[in-house]
Amino acid sequence: MAKEKEVSSEEVDGSRRPLSEEELEVAWSGPAVHSNRFYVNMGPTIRLSFCEQATPNARPLYRTGVVMSIQDAIALANLLKDMLREVEADIAKAVEEAEARGSSDDG
Repeated sequence: MAKEKEVSSEEVDGSRRPLSEEELEVAWSGPAVHSNRFYVNMGPTIRLSFCEQATPNARPLYRTGVVMSIQDAIALANLLKDMLREVEADIAKAVEEAEARGSSDDG
């Protein structure tokens, strides 16, 4: 399983560095809402809307939104891809192993 990663921040120029104590305190200073639905609207800026949907037939409930420049959205996408790469590989491996066990059980 993937190890816990150090929280990192992406600068406007694309370089990454660990968060300072002050930045970490700011990052955890406010509430966080659960979100399992995401909507992206592109224009001169990017708007990310975060919603929560309890069941497949339930109407999504708006939780919060963020507007950012396209450059910042690209930096966020790159940061998420890098931080989640190992976790995604672990999930793919677990699915492969489960499918292999399932097909050997059928045989």
